Amino acid sequence: MHEGQLSLDFDLTKQNDKEARLRRSYSGLLWDVLNGVYDTLGFNAVDDPVFRQLVLARIIEPASKLDTIRILDGLGLDASSNTSIHRCLKRIVDNRYRDAVSGMCFKQTAKAALTLVLYDVATLYFEIQKEDEYRKPGLSKERRLEPQITV
Repeated sequence: MHEGQLSLDFDLTKQNDKEARLRRSYSGLLWDVLNGVYDTLGFNAVDDPVFRQLVLARIIEPASKLDTIRILDGLGLDASSNTSIHRCLKRIVDNRYRDAVSGMCFKQTAKAALTLVLYDVATLYFEIQKEDEYRKPGLSKERRLEPQITV
């Protein structure tokens, strides 16, 4: 069932004034587990609920800032607004969240196990009718299905 979906009539011969309707769906187990890991790692020292939502939503489905709202709504959470997300980005820089989070990560990791990996992924799309060895169909960041390459 989906949120707001009309009730299901299982027995049409029975007259019943009460209808079963799903008022809200919530992926509680997934969200609660991710929140627990977030807290265990010590990230809750950054006391910013919007930042927490951004981090956990990107673990569930990496997406743009604006699309994060859709992901959180789909989980049944009260998502922050686009304006709140952009205000949070300013706080992230101003309050040096990166230093705090990386410090917490170092506390959780044995020094001998540390490895530095830097990467960036970008996709380019092509306006062609037929795919080839390099250009394969896939969803772009704009959610369009078109031939693209990953760089």
